[in-house]
Amino acid sequence: QDSPRPIAYLVSQRAFQTGTFLIQGVRSKDDRPTAGLPIYGAIGPGDWMLEDISGAIRISGIPAPEPGRRVILAAQFTAGDPQPSLKVLHMVASGLGDGTDVIRVGEHLHLPMPSSKSTSLYPEFSGDTAAIEALFLHESVILRGIRPGIVSVKVFEQWWNRAAPELHGEFKLTVKDREASRK
Repeated sequence: QDSPRPIAYLVSQRAFQTGTFLIQGVRSKDDRPTAGLPIYGAIGPGDWMLEDISGAIRISGIPAPEPGRRVILAAQFTAGDPQPSLKVLHMVASGLGDGTDVIRVGEHLHLPMPSSKSTSLYPEFSGDTAAIEALFLHESVILRGIRPGIVSVKVFEQWWNRAAPELHGEFKLTVKDREASRK
């Protein structure tokens, strides 16, 4: 996995997308995509439509978020479906970076890391409980839970006119065991 890919790209490369990947977009209002977008998959009971600027695709496997909400999903192409559609394994949680964030092993957490022309934010971890799955410079980071435990995350700020980064903040991220959470 790496950073989320556009819907049209994933569909065009469907034969090569055998595992789990990240995709982002918004739920279409009334599950009717924006006019002019290519639509992949016919919507069925319990399904919903995810769209980005390149297209819209049928989603199954998780409850639909409210229309217009931007989401990041860990998904796979639905096996045996002649029409391209996605089965979502889980939605990426949106974190606060305030010490209350909890994810399960294998799940993802999206943390905003807003930057500007003058400064950039980036995280550093102590331990191997979580890893950076995708880093969007000047915007955000997606973390993935690796193993149960607590990891300390330090966020550094690098100013364009300073040689050394400064500590911007620190928080704890809890990663729980996937199996223990289902009991």
